[in-house]
Amino acid sequence: MTVTKDWRSNLLLIGISTLGVVLFCSALLATARLPLLTSAGLLAWVVLLILTLAASRFTVSITTSIGVNRSRKSVADAFVFLAIILYAIPPAETAGPATLLAAIVGFVSTYGLSSYRESIASTAIAIISTFFSASCYGILATLFAHGEAGPGLPINVFLVPLCVLAVLHYFLSTLATVHILNLVDGRPRVLPSQESLVWTLTTQVAGAAAAVLFYAAIEGAGLPSMI
Repeated sequence: MTVTKDWRSNLLLIGISTLGVVLFCSALLATARLPLLTSAGLLAWVVLLILTLAASRFTVSITTSIGVNRSRKSVADAFVFLAIILYAIPPAETAGPATLLAAIVGFVSTYGLSSYRESIASTAIAIISTFFSASCYGILATLFAHGEAGPGLPINVFLVPLCVLAVLHYFLSTLATVHILNLVDGRPRVLPSQESLVWTLTTQVAGAAAAVLFYAAIEGAGLPSMI
């Protein structure tokens, strides 16, 4: 029974890791093709990369209802959201930059704080969830902008797509992560604790709100919005 459970958990880990590597490589190629000096260019992404690295270790722990620490949610998700807002719509129209940042957040926020298997699984899930969330956001934002999504998109146009993004990303990167980590480690299928749900949801909402303020500052709202 134990051998079967170990085999299944290893197969699951290999599967999500393989998909994560494929999406990571795809994101790397898409990001490398970005122009250099635009608001949605490579230089802007490098700035986001530096901010993400600086903030990734500021995390909220996700514990299960039986008190087991299963994962961590980082405040650096705000920069992942901002990357989605900037790059998932035309002219870049790619989930690549946000996916790379999510990979960095997933790895840096768990490295040395979780087991080797948990760190790999968390990073892979962060890549997968961000790729699909960003892709959905790009479709919705373009739809709400009547096919004219691009730089300078008004906040009221992408507010609904951003809310959908935050909810979808939360379920994929938080709740799904706990469930998959339980399967990878062969543990009982338990839910996050109520305290973890409150704090991670607060972090998610704060990250999405911060991304909107960063975007507003970039589009001309000024330094007060950035601060």
